This record gives sequence, C-alpha cells and structure tokens, in this order.
Amino acid sequence: MRLDVLIVGIMFISLNLLILNKIIKRRTRNDLTFIFSSWWVMWLLISFVNIGKFYPITMNTYIYILTGILFVNMPFIFLKKNKLSIKKYGKMKKLKYFYFNEIIFFIINLYYIAKLFNLIDILNDYRIVRTVFFGIEDNGIKLFSNALYVYIYNFFKSLSIVSFLISLSLVFKRKKYILFLSSIINLTLFCFLSAGRDFITYILIFLIFSFKTGVIKKSFKYIAVLLVPVLITTFLREGNLKKLGMIIVTYFSGSIAYFNEVMKQYGGKFYYGELFFSFLISPLKYVLIVLKVSNNKGAMIEVGEKLMHFIQISSENTYSQVYNALATMFYWFYADLGYLGIILFSSLIGYIGLYIQRRVQKNYIEHMALAAYFEYLMIMSIFSNKFMDIFSVFPLMVYLFLLKKERVNKR
Repeated sequence: MRLDVLIVGIMFISLNLLILNKIIKRRTRNDLTFIFSSWWVMWLLISFVNIGKFYPITMNTYIYILTGILFVNMPFIFLKKNKLSIKKYGKMKKLKYFYFNEIIFFIINLYYIAKLFNLIDILNDYRIVRTVFFGIEDNGIKLFSNALYVYIYNFFKSLSIVSFLISLSLVFKRKKYILFLSSIINLTLFCFLSAGRDFITYILIFLIFSFKTGVIKKSFKYIAVLLVPVLITTFLREGNLKKLGMIIVTYFSGSIAYFNEVMKQYGGKFYYGELFFSFLISPLKYVLIVLKVSNNKGAMIEVGEKLMHFIQISSENTYSQVYNALATMFYWFYADLGYLGIILFSSLIGYIGLYIQRRVQKNYIEHMALAAYFEYLMIMSIFSNKFMDIFSVFPLMVYLFLLKKERVNKR
C-alpha cells in the first residue's frame, strides 16, 4: 500500500474515532467541533466515492484537509480541562439599537432595489443580478459605485445577523417576534439584490441552534419558511430544480476538487499570515489606497483575483464542469504558510472555539446562538475561511461585547 494512502486512512479513522468519542460521552451538543467534524466526514466520503465525477484528487490534498480538521480539534482535547476563570453571562441588553439598525438597513435595501430596477431589466435579466451586485459584469454595470458603499452595506448586514442571533431564543419564548421578522425581511431583500442563497446561512444557523438546544421540532416551521426562498432563488438562477441534488454535491464536494486543481496552478507562493489576518489588514490597506499613500492592494485581493478564474474540475459533472472562488478554508491556510500554516491556523481557530464554548453556559439558552453562529462559520470552512472576513467575524465580536457579565466561577 502506498504511504500517502495509508496516512489518509489513519487520519480519516482518527477523525471518526474523535466523533465517536463525543457521541459516547454525550458531548454532541456542547462541543463546538462535533458538527464541524461530522460535516467534513460526510463530504470527504462523498468526495472519496466521487459522486460529482470530478478529476482524481491527490492524497496530498486529502492530507492537507484532514490535518486541518484534526488540528481544529486539538485545543478541545488538550486544553479543555485547564482550570481557567469562566465568566457567566446574563441576558442581552440594548436591543433597541438593533431595531434601529433593522430600520436603517431596510431603507438601504429599498434604495438599492430601486437602483437595480433602473440599471437593468430585472424581470427579464434576473440571471445577471448577481454579477451586477458584485460589480463583475462585463459591461461594467455596478450596483455600488464605490467600494466604501460596499463596506457600509456589509456593516449593516453584519449587525442584522446579530439581530437574528439575539432573536433566536426570544422567538421560542414567544416574544420579540419583531426583531426576528425584521432580520428575515432584510435577509429577503438582500437575497433579492444579490440573487444569493443566503437563506441557507440562516437555515444552517437555525438547525445548529435547534440541535444544540433540543428544539428541533419547534423549529421546523421556521426552517420551512426559510427554505422556500432558497428554492425560488435556485429556480430563477438555474431555470429548474431538476439538478438540485447535483448542485448541492457540486457546490460542497466540488470545493475539494477545486482546491486540488488550484494547488496545481497557484501552490508555490506564500503570504506569511497576511491572508489569515486580512480582516485587520485589508481595511487598513484600503484606507492607505484612498489616502493615496500606497497602491498595494494586498494579498487578499491578489489571491481573490486568482480564484475568480474558472478552472475545469470535471469532464462528466452534469451540473457544472468548472468551478471558481471557493477552495476550502485550508487552501487559504496553505497559501499563507504552507503545511505549517494549516497546522497553526487550524489550531488557532480551534482555540477561538474553545474560548467561546467556555463562555456559553447551557443555563442561558440565548447564548447558544453565539455557539451556533461560530459552528456555522466552521462548517463554511468547506468553502473558505470566514474568519478572515471582517463582516463574518464582526457579529461574533459584537455579540461577545454586548454580553452582560454576572459573576465569575472557577472550574
């Protein structure tokens, strides 16, 4: 047997044993790596079987991915029993500010919807809405005339995510429906503007939250409501729903195949941490460019421009034989520091998860939403590193900032 095949086999078995250990010890709800690890095992199995009929994937690619998954788990294994001070938190305060944010974001969305109708014949050309929203249409039509407006829009969108997280437990307590509904309305408007399927984001967060708090039966009706726009958007973008299963397989396991092909083309240059910390570095570089102090766009834009190019990943896939943009979280780690980057940055994210887990007390169901959002960011690792996006990290930071400390316990 080849050595690389043996290594992949040992690592995959080790990962499954970690998951089994959590199940046996009944830590599936409280451990912030269980869903992440189980999610990856499922898509790796689908990749091994090659349901999407992609080009053969090298064992090195699997080793990179499995190394990252295992090292995310390491802090939970070796640091969990450390005796550290644990802060216990009470209920969220200052909800009125989030109501105000939803009103402002609603007005902003209506403004851009009106602008979109003026830019294109939206009823006949809805398929190009996504390229207009992201400013990548060949004819130069852009919804946002300046990058600053993109930052402002995403700022309000990030706060709207916090509104959704805060409202989760309040909905199940039969109060604060308005905050929940307003965040869903703004999500609907955003998805219409971008032709995106971000309802999936909220469905995933909802599912994780429901699983962790044991209210899955209560959540079905809300998930069903969120699922309808996903199907409508998919129909508008694809023209039918016949290939829905293959679309899902291509999106998720296709990212693994894309990682494999990207490594063949762009695997030689390293950025030494600039990608991972781009959520801090990119805004600073943008300010320097605006002030005309520097014209260096930075590693994030350089790598992003490379990944925007479509690369063929299959000659038989019935949905799409090309793929772009989404090369999994572990490609970004590798692009920073090679194999060492996968080990270091995966461990760091694992420690961030442990930090959050220690601050989520199961007596306070409200704050399980914080853990659910973190785990959503983790399962999105199959696409990219959400932790290098300031607007994905921002809701975590805001939520932690708003928690009111009540008392300190010792483990």
